[in-house]
Amino acid sequence: MRATPKGQPLAGLPFFEPATIVFTVGSGGIRLRLLLNWVLSAVALWIVAHVISGFHVSGPVAALIAALVIGFVNATLGAFLKIITFPLTLITLGIFWLVINAAMIELASAIVRGFRVDTFGAAFWGAIVLSLVNMALRALAGTDRARA
Repeated sequence: MRATPKGQPLAGLPFFEPATIVFTVGSGGIRLRLLLNWVLSAVALWIVAHVISGFHVSGPVAALIAALVIGFVNATLGAFLKIITFPLTLITLGIFWLVINAAMIELASAIVRGFRVDTFGAAFWGAIVLSLVNMALRALAGTDRARA
């Protein structure tokens, strides 16, 4: 076998490093990255449920479904609310986005069986911890970096 520069195909197969196989397998890499991010979000929910009192996840399936619903609610209704309340967000220096995120978590808990948030305060603090844990897990997994 002959050596090729990093990123060059060898005998029709993509060249990859073991740590970055998820991102270099072509169009399937996007799906694998989405799947990994979904699982990492579910793990983050599970961690938050153990850290924040009043934030409950009954099991791994509930965590996966809740992560999916939270993502969908944030991408649709959450995005709309963030656009509509942008002036208020500017006045509060971004703190109002935390309120919107907490409301989206409350809404998701009303939809998903096995995922429960007792109070708005638990949702508020859970939203903060969830974003920090998600950020840390994605940094550890390497899915936070933009790939060319």
